[in-house]
Amino acid sequence: MSEQKIPFFPLFVDLSKKLIVVIGGGVIATRRVKALLPFGTEIVVIAPEVTEELKAEGRDKITIWKTAFGMERWEQMIEQFGQPYMIIAATNRPVLNAEIAAQCKIKKILVNVIDQKELCDFYFPGIVKKEEVVIGITASGQNHKRAREVRQWVQKLIDNE
Repeated sequence: MSEQKIPFFPLFVDLSKKLIVVIGGGVIATRRVKALLPFGTEIVVIAPEVTEELKAEGRDKITIWKTAFGMERWEQMIEQFGQPYMIIAATNRPVLNAEIAAQCKIKKILVNVIDQKELCDFYFPGIVKKEEVVIGITASGQNHKRAREVRQWVQKLIDNE
């Protein structure tokens, strides 16, 4: 008998002026940062290299700390930027992402791990936003294609209202 996946509860959170640290600077990290920017959060990206798109998005909106992240940098990160509200582990190193998640659990910091959904405290929804209305869509990490299709459908509906 297969275990039924319990869906995640949709929760809308005020992220304004909350520190979010994104560890990694690749394509997925860029998508996460772009999703967060409209919500007034303070974003720090820690990575030796970041995408050109992230550099362009980041002008005056995010802080980029150009360094390789290892767990030995944890305290230095806290000293430099403060205690994060949330961390996104978006490196291309699954072991490091898991170590980041473990430290977040100990420190009671919300964490999203891009390559290990079982370590995530939350998933990033597909977002549809028009004026003051924000709609989040997720398939609880089970079917990204279906969630994307529903997001596109809802986007068309709200654009045509």
